[in-house]
Amino acid sequence: MIKKTIIIILSVVGTFYVAMWLYISFFLDCYTNRINTINSPNGSLEVKYDQKICKSEPTEIKIWLGHVGSNSSSLIFSSIATTTENIQLTWSSDSELLINYPEQLKPTHILNVPVNDVYIKYNRVYK
Repeated sequence: MIKKTIIIILSVVGTFYVAMWLYISFFLDCYTNRINTINSPNGSLEVKYDQKICKSEPTEIKIWLGHVGSNSSSLIFSSIATTTENIQLTWSSDSELLINYPEQLKPTHILNVPVNDVYIKYNRVYK
């Protein structure tokens, strides 16, 4: 009896995942994938790294800065993805965020003013 129940549960879960994959693959034109979220050292702010993936447009990278738990964030960096990106986000303190991005990226937006009293330093990394 327990074996049958486990098999039924696994079948339902598997069917759900296949259905979601089919829906995303064939019916959604765009979707956003959260790559990473990093909280500031004191835990009050967070930086979010997203990829917007569309069928008809190039993949776009967006980095947001805002208060933890808030629905409002400021766009601080965006770029069209040209390769498998390796963006590094590092809090050096509660008031300083470092963004290292590969030289292949051509940013479409870089915010050069403090946000929520956080200074943002951008560093293009050359190989």
